[in-house]
Amino acid sequence: LLIHRRRPEVLPSQVSSQRPFHSPLSALLTGMFLVLLATSELKEFFAKARNGSIRLIKVVIQDEQLVLGAHKDLRHNWDQDYDTFILPLLDDTQPCYILYRLDSQNAQGFEWLFLSWSPDHSPVRLKMLYAATRMTVKKEFGGGHIKDEMFGTLKEEVAFNGYQKHVSSCAAPAPLTAAERELQQ
Repeated sequence: LLIHRRRPEVLPSQVSSQRPFHSPLSALLTGMFLVLLATSELKEFFAKARNGSIRLIKVVIQDEQLVLGAHKDLRHNWDQDYDTFILPLLDDTQPCYILYRLDSQNAQGFEWLFLSWSPDHSPVRLKMLYAATRMTVKKEFGGGHIKDEMFGTLKEEVAFNGYQKHVSSCAAPAPLTAAERELQQ
C-alpha cells in the first residue's frame, strides 16, 4: 500500500518577502548541505594532542560548532586507562565523539581510536547532527592518525570488553558461502 502525500498549496499572500532563516539543524533535516566547523581552540588542541601527551579528547557540538568537551592526560597504559577514562564521559542522552590515544604508532605518530557515541535515548535530531559531522571531526583531527573506529549506543558496546570484541570481529575471516566451503574441502 503506497500513500501519496500532497504538498500543501501555498498562496501568494502567504509567501514572505523576507529570506527564511535556516539553522544548521533545520538545514540537515530539509536535506540541505551542512558543515559544522571546529573552533580554533579545538584545532589547536588537536595539534597539541598528536604529540602524545594526551590520552583522550571528547568533542561535542555546541552553538553550532565543534568544541572541546573534555580531555584526559596520560596516566597508565592505554588498556588500563580505557574504561576509567571513557565511560564516565558518556552521557545517556547526549551524543559525542571520543578520540582515544592508543600506545601504538604509525608513520604519522600515535594511533587513535575514533568513537562515535550516539545513545539510544538522545533526541533523533541530535543523532542526525552528530552523524552528519562525523567525517568533519576525523578530517580536522587527521584521518591518518585514526587506527580504528567504533560506533556505540550502549556503554557495554564501547567499554573495553566491547572494544576487544570489535577488534576480534574485524580480524575474523569473512563468512563463506556454501560453494566456498565446498571448495575448501
